[in-house]
Amino acid sequence: MGKMYSGVDLIEAVEEKHKDLIMCINHLWNIIDDIDTYSDMAKSDDKLYRGLTERRQKDRWEIGITTDGYKLNLHSIHKPPPKA
Repeated sequence: MGKMYSGVDLIEAVEEKHKDLIMCINHLWNIIDDIDTYSDMAKSDDKLYRGLTERRQKDRWEIGITTDGYKLNLHSIHKPPPKA
């Protein structure tokens, strides 16, 4: 029989085993959150919103995900580069 975990221990074990994947999820979530913030910052300026959003969305490619436009290819996924 396998090791028994409490709820907190299980979460910590999963986080440790998948820490690079969790970093990627956080990276992608931060992009979405930033774009949401841009919508508040540029409510009356669509050109500014589009510029900020177009620039930020490009960061999604930093973690190695590729796509054919329909399916995500996660075989080359890696943790995001450190922030400058």
